[in-house]
Amino acid sequence: MRTRYLINRCGKFGYPSCPEFAVEFFVAEIMEKDWTNTSIARAVELTMHRRFAIK
Repeated sequence: MRTRYLINRCGKFGYPSCPEFAVEFFVAEIMEKDWTNTSIARAVELTMHRRFAIK
């Protein structure tokens, strides 16, 4: 699945690779929304950013 690949790719940029349970969590969150006209990479970026943003 391309979404799984994009989430795991973060390890190549100095971040720790996401554990399997985290990948499954983010894939589930991404699949809940309508991302029409949005790339998968952008959907992953926005979902992860929202989850880790300081509130």
